[in-house]
This record gives sequence, C-alpha cells and structure tokens, in this order.
Amino acid sequence: MKHNGTLRGIVVDKGGHPVAAAEVQILHGTDVVAATVTDKAGRFSFRSLRNGTHIIQASGVMHVVRLWGASAAPPAASESVTIVVHPDPVIRGQAASTPGLIRNPWLIAGVAGVVIGAVMIIEHQDDDNNNIQPSLQLASP
Repeated sequence: MKHNGTLRGIVVDKGGHPVAAAEVQILHGTDVVAATVTDKAGRFSFRSLRNGTHIIQASGVMHVVRLWGASAAPPAASESVTIVVHPDPVIRGQAASTPGLIRNPWLIAGVAGVVIGAVMIIEHQDDDNNNIQPSLQLASP
C-alpha cells in the first residue's frame, strides 16, 4: 500500500481485458471494511486501509492478501493488485437423465424397507385379532 493506506488495482478477465463495473470489496475476517466498483478501465482504489491480512473479493473471486504500510512493506511487496475474474463460472456436477431420487439406491432401499415393515405389522395385527377369545358370556333367562 502507499502512504495513507491506499491500495490500487485492476480487475481483468481471463483474456486480460479490463472488467468495468465489477464490485470489489475488502474484508477483514467476515466484515466488509471497504467496497467500490471498477471504472471503465477496470481500475479501483481504496483509501485508509489498515495493515494486516484481508480478503479482496471481486465478481465472486476471493484472494487473501497481506496489506503492508509503506514503511513496513518488504522489498517484494507490490503497491497494486491485479484480480483475474472468470466471466463464465465453472460449474461441476453431473446431470441425471432421470430424477435423482429415483436413481438413489438408499432411497429405494428405504422405501422397500418401509413397505415390507408395514406389511409385516399388518399381518401381525391380523394374527393378534384372530386369537382374541370372547370374554363376554351371555346370561340365560
């Protein structure tokens, strides 16, 4: 960072082209400490940032960075940052040709277990009902 806690940077796509109107945030832990939007050339700037570990987030891309004051920065520290964003998010997954629940073996086994259990309970109750002896005796006149 430069004096007065200023951090400058640019947001570009994977082809190196500037990304205009990209939302850029600086987070310290989970707290947003600064936010801005890039200009037409993809540039952004923040002032009055404090030293320490922060997260820079731009268009869904997050980077953990260490911000140094001008007097404390090591020789290899940069005064600006370039953030590369991907306009097309990478989505990993698998498309099913049939609804996922139908192909889930645990669901099928669970349903089969419930059905078998229900049949066994009904059969057991029928057996109990057939073994009941009438305890009521009618008195003769």
